Amino acid sequence: MHSPFDNKNRFAAAVDRIALRGVLLLASILYFFFLWRSGLYSLMAGGGLFALILLSLSLIERRTLRLREQMLRQRIGGAIALENLLLMPGAQAGETVCTLLCLALDAQSRTGAAMHYEEADWLVRCVQCMPGANAGAGDVLAAHRAREESGAD
Repeated sequence: MHSPFDNKNRFAAAVDRIALRGVLLLASILYFFFLWRSGLYSLMAGGGLFALILLSLSLIERRTLRLREQMLRQRIGGAIALENLLLMPGAQAGETVCTLLCLALDAQSRTGAAMHYEEADWLVRCVQCMPGANAGAGDVLAAHRAREESGAD
């Protein structure tokens, strides 16, 4: 939980960015000055190094932003898929989950909500419960009967 005082305002962020760039430029020029002891050549080489550093920072920021956006899209997509599963009837949700498991685990799909994975047959059952509630004894017994009827392991 963050308070509004934890974040920097725009002016402070801009001053920090400008100060960082100034320090990087000065460090680049001083590095070459200590190597060559020539002001003009140090200024040119330091400017080039500074440009390369800025380009690298820009590329890193873009990559980080792209990765964060991708993770957010995956999280939102997973939440939407979960909501869709909750709204489906139990048998249809079981088939959907079985299909997703077959894709993720490289398993072979069987009829309905059954699959073959690692020398065993698996039956996928979904029970809709309210958040925080557990499946009832009747749901577990129905899943056990369905497993026995299908011949799954």
